[in-house]
Amino acid sequence: MIRPANFGFNSETAGSNSFQHRVNDIESGAIALAGRREFDEVVETLKSCKIDIIIAEDTPEPAKPDAVFPNNWISFHEDGTVVFYPMLAKNRRIERRSDILDQVLKTPYFSYKRLVDYSKFEKRRKFLEGTGSIVLDKEYKIAYASISSRTDEELFINLCTELKMEPFVFRAFDKERKPIYHTNVILTITSEFAIVCCQAIQDEKEKEKLQYKLAGSGKSIIEISMEQVSNFCGNCLELFGPGGESFLIMSTTAYQSFHQTQLADIGRFSKIVTVPIPTIEYYGGGSARCMICEIS
Repeated sequence: MIRPANFGFNSETAGSNSFQHRVNDIESGAIALAGRREFDEVVETLKSCKIDIIIAEDTPEPAKPDAVFPNNWISFHEDGTVVFYPMLAKNRRIERRSDILDQVLKTPYFSYKRLVDYSKFEKRRKFLEGTGSIVLDKEYKIAYASISSRTDEELFINLCTELKMEPFVFRAFDKERKPIYHTNVILTITSEFAIVCCQAIQDEKEKEKLQYKLAGSGKSIIEISMEQVSNFCGNCLELFGPGGESFLIMSTTAYQSFHQTQLADIGRFSKIVTVPIPTIEYYGGGSARCMICEIS
């Protein structure tokens, strides 16, 4: 996780992220401070679950309004692979920092073997934004991606070959019929269930194929609405405590939008952990899942 120094609205990403809201200059300092406070509260909540966390500090210069969302530029995999990703927004590319990778490699949590660096594809205007673009079913070695301006199909399939995972491609759209910018907005996959917004998939055959694929990999399916997507119900993440207990991390906004029957279904498999991050969600357009880059 990366503690933000200058959290705020990012005008370079707003064109494809309809979840962001603009801010004026008078508010920016207060919003950055609120973002740091919310980040610290998330950290304390995760620590209370005895989840180990590596915290890296964002650098004040150059300003990186989205630094709190590290899962878009780096991922760590069970075979020792680290992936650097190509980012659409130029001011997000500076989030990639080798010193943060070095910080992780000095810990006992990850056995590093190789780096797959896809950042070079930025020069070719091809983008793939980490586990925002790609939702992984690690147990069944399946990777899911909804194609958008930030998720290039060719790069996705190539990376799946690198990681020895089966690619599953589909297309999802928001209420304005614009492509969903990141797959993890509408899809969460855990060890036992999947949270998915099938309403976002307009092609009926694609929708059926996705449902079949999820069910075929042993997942119970919890369907959410487009309204619930707007409240970040699709942007959750399963983490495990030291005893193997499953925790589903979600924002307070998401929790309040889930129906009681859905929460009961989730609770059969995972303990729900909620974090209040309204500032980060409103101005950054990302939620709990985006703040955490898990280490397999």
